[in-house]
Amino acid sequence: MNHPAHRTSTLRLILALLVGGLASCKVGPDYVEPTTPLADRWTDQVTAEMADSTPAIEEWWEALNDTVLTELIRRAEIANKDLAIAVGRVKETRALRGIAKGGLLPDIVLDGTYSRVMISENGPAGRFAVQSGGDVQPVNVWNTGLGLSWEIDLFGRIRRTIEAATANMEASIEDYRDVLVTVYAEVALNYVDVRSFQARIAFAEANAEGQRGSLLLTQNRYAAGLTSALDVAQAESNLRNTESQIPPLQVGLVAARNRLAVLLGEQPGSLIGTLADSMAIPTVDQDVTLGVPADLLRRRPDIRRAERELAA
Repeated sequence: MNHPAHRTSTLRLILALLVGGLASCKVGPDYVEPTTPLADRWTDQVTAEMADSTPAIEEWWEALNDTVLTELIRRAEIANKDLAIAVGRVKETRALRGIAKGGLLPDIVLDGTYSRVMISENGPAGRFAVQSGGDVQPVNVWNTGLGLSWEIDLFGRIRRTIEAATANMEASIEDYRDVLVTVYAEVALNYVDVRSFQARIAFAEANAEGQRGSLLLTQNRYAAGLTSALDVAQAESNLRNTESQIPPLQVGLVAARNRLAVLLGEQPGSLIGTLADSMAIPTVDQDVTLGVPADLLRRRPDIRRAERELAA
């Protein structure tokens, strides 16, 4: 015959094992990161050569060797409005994750009330007080309460919620990186546009200056009777055609410069001084190898964000 104390300890052990087993269970299946098989077309030798010759893709603009572009990109990192919105989303999802983690903690509710009560003299208590030789005085009534509730995460609902909130936070971080990549590209493209318009304006003005000299020479030859009026009209037409191309190029330069200012979070026209001097269009002075396709896919923030959203 078993001793009662032994049966009690055995029952407690079984109950503890049962609760522990239930607590280890979670609602829903565990997330498994998807894998995509890729054909093995890249040998170790090619990969090693790429590693030796490829500049860091995270700072690809450094390969252009343009200090002004590098400075503009750094300024965009600090002041771009779209990046500020993306940072705000990261903070929001981080706060939501903190709220989800709070589900593991007890909920404490503290309340209190205060009232000042005056007993009526016409009521039973009031008449009794008056008949007893006393008087009716107001009474202060204080009431406080403390409530404590705690949801035991027996089946893992709260822990799954935390996992989903964590994945959403990580997705927002990848969204920020995606916006960052876009800002980098837009700053570089508009900067190249600025330098291209400056170069085209310089070429057009040089052509116009040469055509003015040609027109003057043709007019002198016509005055000397060495050429016809048709030649003078043709030279003048060429000059006017070249001069007509300059204003649209100047408008394009202003537009590109203003787009660049907006990307930097500044007012249009703020970069007139910074980009006043014409410079060469930036080019890459070395072969840029992008690397293994699978690694490039893993670098893409939009793909990593999609994977984190899938996990959530």
